[in-house]
Amino acid sequence: METFGIGELGLKPKAFWRLTWREYRMRADAFHRQEIRAWRRTRWLGTILLNVHRGEDDPAQLPEEVLYLPGDPPLLTISPEELDAELARVAALDPDWL
Repeated sequence: METFGIGELGLKPKAFWRLTWREYRMRADAFHRQEIRAWRRTRWLGTILLNVHRGEDDPAQLPEEVLYLPGDPPLLTISPEELDAELARVAALDPDWL
């Protein structure tokens, strides 16, 4: 906690030790929100670059598909039966793969 407060948050040791727990959590939460916002911007730009250079038959990608971040809705999952069917399909294409 001290390492994060003094290192990442840039607090002086005296200021860090004078913080209440609530003040520390507010600063830490704000820091994490800023980090996520910066990664969302980076992900958005990366998605634009990927989509600009995709082929005509390739579907456009969503930012969440390029890089999953905390707070994003869960990615689609497949059932065990669908997974088995997909693995069987891939194995039929390349028997040495499995």
